[in-house]
Amino acid sequence: MRSTNTFGVHFIIRPNQKGTHTLYARISVNKSKSELGLKRTISKDDWNAGKGAAKPKTPELKQLNSYLEEVRAKMVLNLGEWADANQEKLRAIIEKKTLKAADHT
Repeated sequence: MRSTNTFGVHFIIRPNQKGTHTLYARISVNKSKSELGLKRTISKDDWNAGKGAAKPKTPELKQLNSYLEEVRAKMVLNLGEWADANQEKLRAIIEKKTLKAADHT
């Protein structure tokens, strides 16, 4: 069966008052978007907007990219667990409604 749900995690930056840029994870689920501040900052010159990652010029920036991939992996894993739990709840609701409908016939 084909799923109609969509999910994406993208990383973006927004300017802050200190002259640097704050990192955010933009999470999209079925066209609904939410942003989560990652409490990390970066210079705009060190950010590759097309890739949604830091330009790996220094060990610190390489470590930041590893952190971003770790965040993405955790979000995808947690979404999978959430979807599995909700799938079971949905099945129970459907079965309950199906049984009620059968009782009325």
